[in-house]
Amino acid sequence: MKIEIIKEDINFGGIVSEINITEDLNDTIINELDKKLNELCLLVFKKQKINDDQQIKFSKYFGKIEGAGNNTTIRSIKERRLSDSFGDVSNLDVNNRPLRKTDNKRFFSLGNRLWHTDASFKKIPAKYSLLSGRKVAKIGGETQFADMRAAYDDLPAQIKHKIKNLKSYHSLIYSRQKLGLNMYEMVSAEEIINFKPVKQPLVRKNDFTKRKSIFQLLILEK
Repeated sequence: MKIEIIKEDINFGGIVSEINITEDLNDTIINELDKKLNELCLLVFKKQKINDDQQIKFSKYFGKIEGAGNNTTIRSIKERRLSDSFGDVSNLDVNNRPLRKTDNKRFFSLGNRLWHTDASFKKIPAKYSLLSGRKVAKIGGETQFADMRAAYDDLPAQIKHKIKNLKSYHSLIYSRQKLGLNMYEMVSAEEIINFKPVKQPLVRKNDFTKRKSIFQLLILEK
């Protein structure tokens, strides 16, 4: 296995080669990948012909998979194209046809276009997100990433001191309503409870690298 840093001066992200992630991986390789994910935040595996079962197996090397669940009727279990082990960020319905422009499921998914940290609206955010592009548009559709550790490092000392103990509210309702959606009309009152905003520290520290980062800010608590 070989991991090439994308840009040495930035030290954010690496390209992994000389590995087939559809095969059984030993603890040495898994631990090295986990170490590099902590150090670099982003790893890219190119030209991997992987199916759903293989992706689930690979994901489980790094921890328990958090199921997509059935927190809302926006996309019920019967309407899912994929296993509950996946979060479906496509624009396709259960029959693999493009969703209508007026479909609430399409509107809801548009929130993925906003700058965000995955699962930050949950009390315990996700450890990692594993994205698999099976059929990618030739133009557009890129997934962009930012190193929030570098953002923190670049802050003046007085700002770091000011924000070190602050909390921020993370809300899926807030992000969707920024798109013009009325969540209180789209889902039931019971379902709204599932999306209740949670407090997160504005500054987080990685227990392994000891580096600090800014955790996505929505509404700042005084």
